[in-house]
Amino acid sequence: MLIDFSTLDSYEQDKLLGNTVIPRPIAFILTEDEGSVNVAGFSLITPIYTVPKSLLISFDTQASEHKKTSLEHIIKHKKATVCLTHDLERIKGKTLTKIHETHPPIIEDVEMAYFCSLYNSFELLDGENVPVFLEVKHFFAQDDVLDEHYRVKSLEEKRHSNLI
Repeated sequence: MLIDFSTLDSYEQDKLLGNTVIPRPIAFILTEDEGSVNVAGFSLITPIYTVPKSLLISFDTQASEHKKTSLEHIIKHKKATVCLTHDLERIKGKTLTKIHETHPPIIEDVEMAYFCSLYNSFELLDGENVPVFLEVKHFFAQDDVLDEHYRVKSLEEKRHSNLI
């Protein structure tokens, strides 16, 4: 399922962001430069519910080379794909798959992905952190991941089983 965010109303966009980014999944940011794809893991991304709907990711410039490379690619090309999973085993050893023509690929079998464009970034006074706002353009989910209310099925099942 590939959803163009511009076809959803603001309430549906908010619901989709909130139900897929909270509780915290593991995020992988994929960027491209001259045919090379960079994959960097992140444990904290924040949905921004204002217009435009965005994801906030803070890059630590003292962090790993993969994260610094991701930041460089985002600034240069203004594109990123944010893959989300709650199950690392599901994507372990998987290849990359191109499903959107203008954005970097996704990790094969990843539950969800946001295809984003750079909206804004700035360096904080400490010089070590760069918050990046990625505007959500499209959203992808495997067919077995979301229910008709844009809730993550496996998380809903866990919530209900804990209530019984």
